[in-house]
Amino acid sequence: MAGAKSKSKKRKTSSKKNTLFFGKKSKRKKKSKKGSIPFGMKLFACVCFILLLGFILKKPLLLKYYSFKLSAPVEAKQNEIKENVLIDGKSYRGKSKEKVIAELERNKDKNISDTADAVILVSSDGSKNYTFKMSDFDVKYDIENAVESAFSFATDSKDSGWMRQFKALERGTVNFETLVYSKEKVETNINNIAEQIYVKAADASESPIDGKMVITPSKTGFEIDSSLLTKQILDNLDAHNFGQTITFDIKVTEPKIKTEDFEGADKLIGSYSSPYSSGDSNRNQNLKNACEKINGVILYPGEEFSTNEHFNPCTEENGWANAGTIVDGQIEDSIGGGMCQVSTALYDAVLKAELEVTQRYNHSMKVSYAPYAFDATLAGDYKDLKFKNSTSKPLYIQAMLENGCVNVNLYGEEIHPEGRTVKLRNEYVESTEPDGPITKNDPDMYVGETRTVSAMNGLTYELYRDIYENGELVKSEKVNTSYYSPRRETKYIGVKPRNSD
Repeated sequence: MAGAKSKSKKRKTSSKKNTLFFGKKSKRKKKSKKGSIPFGMKLFACVCFILLLGFILKKPLLLKYYSFKLSAPVEAKQNEIKENVLIDGKSYRGKSKEKVIAELERNKDKNISDTADAVILVSSDGSKNYTFKMSDFDVKYDIENAVESAFSFATDSKDSGWMRQFKALERGTVNFETLVYSKEKVETNINNIAEQIYVKAADASESPIDGKMVITPSKTGFEIDSSLLTKQILDNLDAHNFGQTITFDIKVTEPKIKTEDFEGADKLIGSYSSPYSSGDSNRNQNLKNACEKINGVILYPGEEFSTNEHFNPCTEENGWANAGTIVDGQIEDSIGGGMCQVSTALYDAVLKAELEVTQRYNHSMKVSYAPYAFDATLAGDYKDLKFKNSTSKPLYIQAMLENGCVNVNLYGEEIHPEGRTVKLRNEYVESTEPDGPITKNDPDMYVGETRTVSAMNGLTYELYRDIYENGELVKSEKVNTSYYSPRRETKYIGVKPRNSD
């Protein structure tokens, strides 16, 4: 029994030990679950860290590597040609420079020589024919240079064009031609042809020489499209199509006014002279300036002439000077004074030529250089002298100062029968009395000074054109009715203080 109890104690003790052991173990396991990271997660984190570190370090290392590769001197491999580099469209990869040169020399076209035809040019109308030899365009073989370029292409990274060459190879093949030519010589030769053929179109014209109208003939224009012709030649040379005939067009430009348009337009159909005094230099300048602005003008059939378009602007910069002109019924100095004498002479010459007058105004009072109703005034852009060339031929205007007169001659087509003459005459219609006298202050006169402008009746006149044939009056027609305003007697009183100066 004692032995049995003893065993029983041992078992109990052993059981306690085991309980204690497993109890502790169980506690450790629970602690491990709460505070420690699983091994798999640790492994995953390590891998990610290594990858991240590698990525961070890889970029600068790669950049340094490629930078080194790009900056490191590379010896050109003279005996090796890169893939995709061709000579005359053929690959010579794996062959030495000497063998490539020898093969290309053997395969040269024996017909290529300085005296062989490079291209033949013929105009489409057959009027022009040009033959160019190989020597004219410097067509020749340059095998050594082509081979040298092919073998050295994209081989030296220190060369400034290395990257561009390298990229070209990535995109496709690069070809070097052994047969070369001068593009500049092609362009020069074609430009020379273009200059030989070129003629600028020019209208016919006419001008009086020694009292006779002389016609300057018109010119037909000719030109070629040199850019297109040059491109066609270059395309043929690039394709080695030597000796081919290229047809080119010559563009023809007809003048608007041809020589025959002036034939029969050399007759003096209208003329008028208006005397002037040579004492006023400024006024004489304006007369000369006005004549120069319309002298030589050619008016084509159906065109309308505007005097203001040729005279304006009325400024000193345009050649006009201060001279007497009519302002509010009085003569005052203003820019352009006197130009109306030229427009008046032109108007009367137009009437004698029996051309159509489309716009005309008379002065507000009679002018010294023309009878009533013969005058034609101008003002700004609202009073103008206009007329049309109603003939079928060009009209030439000649205006000049000669023998103390403003002379205007019109040359053109005489549409009236021989023996026909025209005379201009005016007729008095009526008179209009002015209103009573008035007084006005004059700031330009001193106190106590006065001046009086006398009264003048208003007058109405009509202008007639009498037409004679062989001395006999056949027609009389009214041309215009001109009304000249009355002028009141005006007494001007000075208001300027004596001590104002």
